[in-house]
Amino acid sequence: MAIDRSLYRHLPARRQFRARFLRQTQNRRLVDRVQGCRKCQGRSLVGSFRVQIASTYRLQLSKQFTFDDAAACAGYLASLGVTRVYCSPILQATHGSSHGYDVVDPTRVNDDLGGEVAFRRLITALNEHGLQLVVDIVPNHMATAGRENPWWWDLLRNGPSSRYVNYFDVDWASPISAMKGKVLLGVLRDRYGRELENGALTLERQGSETVVRYHDLVFPVSPESLQGLELDSVNRDFDTLDAVLERQHYRLAYWRSAQEQLNYRRFFTIDSLVGLRVEDQQVFDDSHGVILRLVADDSLAGLRIDHVDGLRDPVAYLGRLRSAAPDTYMVVEDILAADEEVPDTFPVQGTTGYDFIAYVDGLFVDSANEGSLTALYHAFTGESQLFSEVVRTCKHEIITTELAPDFERLTNLLVDICDVNRRHRDRTRRELREAVREIAACLGVYRTYVRRGSPPSEQDRRYISIAVQEA
Repeated sequence: MAIDRSLYRHLPARRQFRARFLRQTQNRRLVDRVQGCRKCQGRSLVGSFRVQIASTYRLQLSKQFTFDDAAACAGYLASLGVTRVYCSPILQATHGSSHGYDVVDPTRVNDDLGGEVAFRRLITALNEHGLQLVVDIVPNHMATAGRENPWWWDLLRNGPSSRYVNYFDVDWASPISAMKGKVLLGVLRDRYGRELENGALTLERQGSETVVRYHDLVFPVSPESLQGLELDSVNRDFDTLDAVLERQHYRLAYWRSAQEQLNYRRFFTIDSLVGLRVEDQQVFDDSHGVILRLVADDSLAGLRIDHVDGLRDPVAYLGRLRSAAPDTYMVVEDILAADEEVPDTFPVQGTTGYDFIAYVDGLFVDSANEGSLTALYHAFTGESQLFSEVVRTCKHEIITTELAPDFERLTNLLVDICDVNRRHRDRTRRELREAVREIAACLGVYRTYVRRGSPPSEQDRRYISIAVQEA
């Protein structure tokens, strides 16, 4: 929508403000983005991109605001001048989810929202008012959620022999002998032995299947682990129950202890959101089938791709998605540093706009006053550390606590790499662990995009070099 410049044409000192505004580098970048989206110009993109997004209105879907509720808003949104409706994820999420980013079954449209029948009514209503739909997709992770996630349930039941063993980012070859071939689940409120002997863990029959019950949580039982045993006798004897639980393809653990040993990739620090291996073609096909079908029949005009930086190889993923949907408008959720550019290898129209929001926020901040505010902060709090020092200290804390499992896995990988290199094999694990911690803390961007078999880009090389030097 066009801005009515007459609203501010006669503001006092407008010219002086504009000159001062443009003297600040970050504000010049904002103008560049508004006047042509510099980051997206010149991209070598496949497809005609017949969908051009002029204005969107985001709708947060939930059980309390369904597809039919959204359809009822179509006329109102059109009257506002909206051209595209942007919705939160539409695939099956955990029952009662308030946001939809905790998908449990990507092979069907969310029943809590009305299912595919109601979704079709939404598309019809939008089209009647000249609107199209953009939806959020979540390729990085799925919610564990017990039986609700059939893929995860099967993996826990059958372990490495599950047909879904390659679907989730699990380290089956744990350096801890008791964890080999198992998934560690940090779900217990107290230590395992106490919970077992307090009667909090029991076996029970649910339909044709035996499960482990722990308060309101249930876990599958491997069929072979119960051969020759009766359920009641197992529950009456702690030693027998312990032996049965030890034969499962997962290990139940006290949540505090598990934080240092979890052997699967998570969404940040959320244990109930497990990493999905979309780099595997079969996983990609199964997790994107519904979305790509809706793109193909023109139900969807665009995709907003959530947490693309969590993926092993965002470039390969986006290339595969672009090949499957060559004419679809796509933007990625990408967190950029102030001097960082979206990789040219991303075949997308741009980002979701976090960088733009940061620049707009800058319109209301006069950076010339930073010194005065910093002095006031130091005087009021008694804190004398520089901001950069505070950031580094906080990163150290998060790396070694909240992200401890990921930190230890990176350390193990570096140890393995050094062990096969004669120049570095004599490095101790302590030295390598410290190197990982310091370089990670000094990395000035959210992530790099180094790919196996390809040299790093100049941008990645620069960020890595700076991090190593500062470490």
